[in-house]
Amino acid sequence: MSFKYYVLTSGNIRTLERQFTTLKPNETVVVINTLNEEYVEMATAFCSSNNIEYYITESDGTPATGKNSVLDKFLESDNEYMVQVDGDDIITPYGRNLYRTVALGDSPPDIICLADELYLEVFNNSLLKLFKKQVDSKRVKRDFMFIPRKYGPRHPWKLKPTNAPFSLPTEEGLAKHYLKKCSDYLTEERAYRWAQTTRALAQMGADYNDRYNSLNRVVFYSRKGAEGARFDPILTIGEDRMHYYKLKKLSYEGSLDMRVRKEEPAYSYLYIADNHSTTRYKEEMDYDYQAGIVEELNKMEMYPKGYRLKNFEDPYYEVE
Repeated sequence: MSFKYYVLTSGNIRTLERQFTTLKPNETVVVINTLNEEYVEMATAFCSSNNIEYYITESDGTPATGKNSVLDKFLESDNEYMVQVDGDDIITPYGRNLYRTVALGDSPPDIICLADELYLEVFNNSLLKLFKKQVDSKRVKRDFMFIPRKYGPRHPWKLKPTNAPFSLPTEEGLAKHYLKKCSDYLTEERAYRWAQTTRALAQMGADYNDRYNSLNRVVFYSRKGAEGARFDPILTIGEDRMHYYKLKKLSYEGSLDMRVRKEEPAYSYLYIADNHSTTRYKEEMDYDYQAGIVEELNKMEMYPKGYRLKNFEDPYYEVE
């Protein structure tokens, strides 16, 4: 049974290179999807010199098209399972061995998505040391993992603290927060618009997502899972969320075996925000994009509110 990690890269050679602090060349496929011809040459040279399988796919500049090209390349291969990795993010040593073990095990699910994903603002060798020894079930942190504040650790997609009731933030409170944080350029009208869409998305997360997360990132695919849905190129931000909803609807209908994995504290996938963010323009916070997500979600035929995926439980495994 064949399994590989598929890394999507579009413009940063540093973040591509750091994938291989954890992953090995012979278990990884790099998909280069960019409008930057100079970067195509850089990424190609890196992959060629390190004997990494790679493909250059046609780009329109949207994340969705890049991610769809990853699904396409996976389906064109003879691999049966894969993990999709955004080029700025990283798989932990524990995650590398976990997903490989799942793929080689009995009856893997079609889709694994994540809850309580860890967000970090800094990546360096010191950070990697925190995770480096956690390579299997015997050595991974099971109760609590301390991440120093200098790395900017957060769980931004959590809608409520653990074991606390869910409460929707008030529109006025959110608007005041945005006005205070962005006082040098934000108008009151725009702040209230952000507040309205933030509330709408939070309620959507509570109704339709898993474990009170506003984003449940899809990482693990079977071939059947990869055939299930495509990322929506209409959205330049929020395409991950829409993709999850489409796949979860198929799960509700019985077409896919889709599970949700709680990341905290045995992290498998790290969101690293040390590169340019599409939610910022000229270093200014910009939540105008939320309106587009709300508009697209309102068009979608959803599964019943409160439908939840089965939990994914990590198999026990040890690495010699």
